[in-house]
This record gives sequence, structure tokens and C-alpha cells, in this order.
Amino acid sequence: MMIRNALTAKRSPAVGLVTLLAVVGLTTTSCAAREAPGSGAAPNVQLAAVEAEPGAAQQAPGAASAAPGTDPAIQRWFKDHEQARITFDNQLLKTERDVAAASGTTNCSGLLRTTATIRGQLAKLRSIKNGGPAMADAYTPPFEEFSAAATACIKKDYPGARTILGDLSKGAIADYGDAQEKVDEILDGGA
Repeated sequence: MMIRNALTAKRSPAVGLVTLLAVVGLTTTSCAAREAPGSGAAPNVQLAAVEAEPGAAQQAPGAASAAPGTDPAIQRWFKDHEQARITFDNQLLKTERDVAAASGTTNCSGLLRTTATIRGQLAKLRSIKNGGPAMADAYTPPFEEFSAAATACIKKDYPGARTILGDLSKGAIADYGDAQEKVDEILDGGA
């Protein structure tokens, strides 16, 4: 975000360049003084400044539109989706306890309902052009896995549900964390 602000600041190109360098921890002299490890030579640093028309918003080269995180439709989707996400998180916690104890299926049914709700909301996200399809693509696989874990739990296949849910390193829980990281990148416009 700081880099984007440095690039889009309404200043002269030279001031914007110096600001950008400061944001990434460089000075105008440190670029020339750095050496590539083991080479004895300075790295090839290419910097370009582009001056836009006064008052015009600047974008990174090749950027088609603003970062999806600034899109009002995306923001509205996340706001509308908030309660379902909280319900899902609570239901997942209860289901994990049931699966670990190998008892009960009520919370598993609740997890299946909440994942179905979220999967339905992903269809609405997919319809938002500025990043929506990519975010929906990132979220879909883990929610399919959560649905499969809930179904296994309902059938009292607790070992299967436990395997599908996984932990922070594998399974639906890990895949959900990976999806969230992808979505964060998409929201920031890759910055």
C-alpha cells in the first residue's frame, strides 16, 4: 500500500521516485552503491518516472482498473458476507470438537448448512467483475472440502472428517488459509 501511495502521489516525478525509494528502504545513492552478492558489481536497477496529466490518477503500467479492495461492489459483498463468515467460523469450531471427540452430528449438520450458504454467496462474488471471479475461485476449493468434512461427520466417519479438515499444514483448514492469502493479494491488486 505504501508503494502504491508513493507511485500515485501528486508530486513531480523526481519527488515521487525519491519517496518510492524511501518506502522500499533505498536512497538515490544506495542504488548505485549496492553490489550483487559475490559479483563485485552493482545490480542492474532500472527506474522509470512517468508524468501524468495534472489531476489525472496514475496507475501501474498494465493495470486495467483500481485494486479490487477499493471496489464498492467487492466491499459490499464482504460486508454482506460478514455474518455468514462469523456463523461459519463458530460452526467450524464446534464441528472440530465433535470430530475430535468422535461424537455427535448436530454441529456437523450446522457446518454443512453454513458452507452451503457461503458457497451460494460465492456465486454472487463471482459476478463482480473487478476481482470477484478470482476470489471466488480461491475460496471455492476449501469450502468444498469443508462440505465434504461435514458430510463425513454426519455419516459418523470421524476419521475421514478429521483427515479432510486437516490442520494448519494440510487439509481444508490449510487450504482455507492459503485461499485467504490469495484473496488478500487480489484485494490489494497484487501489490
